[in-house]
Amino acid sequence: MKRTFGAVGLAALGLSWLATANAAAPDHLKCFKIRDPQARTPYTADLDVVSGTAGGVSETGCTIRVPAVMACVPTIKTNVTPTPPGIPDQGTPNSFFCYKAKCPPTAHPALPGTDQFGSRTVEAKTGSTLLCAPLEGPPTTTSTTATTTTTLRFVDNGDGTVADSQTNLIWEKKDFTCPGSHCYTDKFSWSASGTSADGTAFTTFLSALNGGATGVGDCETYENGSSATGGFAGHCDWRLPTIVELDTIHDFAQPNCALGTPCIDIVFGPTITDYYWSATTQPGVPTQAWEVPFGNAGDGGGVKSNLNYARAVRGGLRLACADGTPDGSETDVDCGGGCPACGDYKNCSNPSDCSSGYCRLATPAQYYPPHARLCIPTHCSDGVQDFYESDVDCGETCATGCSAGKMCNHNNVDCASGNCNGTICQ
Repeated sequence: MKRTFGAVGLAALGLSWLATANAAAPDHLKCFKIRDPQARTPYTADLDVVSGTAGGVSETGCTIRVPAVMACVPTIKTNVTPTPPGIPDQGTPNSFFCYKAKCPPTAHPALPGTDQFGSRTVEAKTGSTLLCAPLEGPPTTTSTTATTTTTLRFVDNGDGTVADSQTNLIWEKKDFTCPGSHCYTDKFSWSASGTSADGTAFTTFLSALNGGATGVGDCETYENGSSATGGFAGHCDWRLPTIVELDTIHDFAQPNCALGTPCIDIVFGPTITDYYWSATTQPGVPTQAWEVPFGNAGDGGGVKSNLNYARAVRGGLRLACADGTPDGSETDVDCGGGCPACGDYKNCSNPSDCSSGYCRLATPAQYYPPHARLCIPTHCSDGVQDFYESDVDCGETCATGCSAGKMCNHNNVDCASGNCNGTICQ
């Protein structure tokens, strides 16, 4: 334990001069020794003071030694005993790789600060000994260049909600205001009776969001779910997500997910790496509901009377992409368009409608409506003439037209040249 705390202390010393004493304090970092395969290389750098920071001083001619010796990742500290005198920190830091640093002797001013363990002023005994470089994280804003535009999937609406452009769901954003309607550490039961949706997730959490007696005002709703009065973010149809919906924001590709940080985009606010309730009851087990852990683990089933975390949602998949009807922008039942991509042989309009990435005219034409298009399997690189290909891995159901001399059936489909003379591409 002492060794771990010392690592955190070193990282904090190397980073503390990057923030003012009165600024919102970042949450904790936990640091651990690592084995970095990067080639050994010494660098020199000047570590300049950030204007206006407390305890800051510029250091020139520092030596930075690669590879990294530590990694620091964000962590949320809970169950502290005994209770510290201060309040918990409320920021969201990045993750870092830390490198040994050696700077010429430089006098550092005393650094005053306040954290959960109290207020005091510390003095640096030496120059900086670690340099921690932030790791690249997911984008948080739309970026545009002269040639490309990237549209973000998740957008912070600025009203305590997050919009998902892929599923059209609107999610509740958690925060550090505790107690409060969106407190990230609050836990709720799914059921009080054992099976019905009558636990505090419904009677307390969702009731408050939807304008209950202790919520944000009594709701008067329109047919589209928007509120005339009351309701969190102007809506009165907040609910628990289905297991399918909740899985859409459980992201194992998030930075350091495997190292213990929450496996979810940071735009959703503070998240605990533990189980969150879904609205979906486990088939054949009425006393359990599906739950999603936002750590590096898979879904599970939780007893409904137990306490879990909860995140509210509205709109999206439940209203469009999971109703058993091909509606809205869907190209087939509950898929394509603004819904998840369709499987093989489902109707499509564009390659993005298909999980395979192939959307082609349906053939043979006599079996399908005029101009019908279907999602086609990724079969066009297997060295075999199959799935109505006019020649091996080309034509008809493949995205690639056949070259000259290959077999063809249709001018505008089979041949790269667009010219099918009889049965041979020209």
